[in-house]
Amino acid sequence: MANYKKYNLLLFFLLTGMLLITDYSFSNENNLKPEYFYGKVVFSDSNIPVNNGQVRIISVNNTGETRNIIAVSEISENGEFRLPRSLVPQTDGMEIMAYANDLDNIEFQYETKVTDFKEALETTDGKFDIIITVNRIMKSDSKD
Repeated sequence: MANYKKYNLLLFFLLTGMLLITDYSFSNENNLKPEYFYGKVVFSDSNIPVNNGQVRIISVNNTGETRNIIAVSEISENGEFRLPRSLVPQTDGMEIMAYANDLDNIEFQYETKVTDFKEALETTDGKFDIIITVNRIMKSDSKD
């Protein structure tokens, strides 16, 4: 009878331990993902980071007529930005755009770039989740 109680007690502790380990594993599953999408905006001709502007995530309906801004992030001086993952529940029907700031009639350095969010997540370099390449606007030096 004493062996029977030992086995029951051992079985109880093993099952409790497995339950706690399983619960801990699944509760930390979402913690494995970072809280933000980290990205960088660079010029397509040189891979030099842009130093101003904004990145926006936009939700687009099926017809493409309605667009809602989901998240906005300023581009830092070294071309980096971050966007909260919690604001992007899905990637279908989402676009990401990078555009230059229009401050005090400063000439834009680059063209606005709009791309599918799912495609943007495929352009990564290991350090950043998203790399957006923009076309530089060339100044014309012609004199009239």
